Amino acid sequence: PEADIHYLMRVWFNWAKQDAEKAINADVFAALGKLGATIPDGEDVALSFDGSRRRDATGLMATSIPTGLQVLIGEWERPENAADDWEVPVEEVNSAVALAFETWQVWRLYADPPYWEDTVAKWALKYGENKVIKWYTNNWSKMAHACRAFSNAIKNRQLSHDGNKAFIRHVGNAYKMPVSVLDDKKERMWVITKADKNSTLKIDFAVCGVMGNH
Repeated sequence: PEADIHYLMRVWFNWAKQDAEKAINADVFAALGKLGATIPDGEDVALSFDGSRRRDATGLMATSIPTGLQVLIGEWERPENAADDWEVPVEEVNSAVALAFETWQVWRLYADPPYWEDTVAKWALKYGENKVIKWYTNNWSKMAHACRAFSNAIKNRQLSHDGNKAFIRHVGNAYKMPVSVLDDKKERMWVITKADKNSTLKIDFAVCGVMGNH
């Protein structure tokens, strides 16, 4: 039941290319929303950060360790008709991270470093290298297992969110990309990706969800 049908059709029936397949059913994910839910002050959380500087969206998410509730606490998407020199406001990101550390007991902050190397390094100095962890999303083995965990948590209703529409939208935009990583059953695994590299439909908040849940 868990087999990637599109991949099998390409391999066994010699399809010229693999059709894209949505990674997560957006309706199923949306149904896990608890509108307005919050994580209590002082709770143990994992933070996750993924983003770009100018083009893709940038997100900061908190995941409650006791309950699995995910809350997007920082979201920066390039505005429509933005000026060519528009950039994600770094100080706003730093402020959001600082507030998170003040509000909760942060177990780990997982951050994808590209485009944010200096900032992530400063977080590690400020909050501790044992807490701020570089988490490269192009590490296919780590990402594939995290995507499987995220998908299973949704199927098993072990994860919830606060109904953030942008988070739901990004999850709905995510497609499967098979990678050269095999699971314990010797079946090929997958990571999430955009519909194609030129797509304007972003998935960065979904990546935050995957990182925070793993």
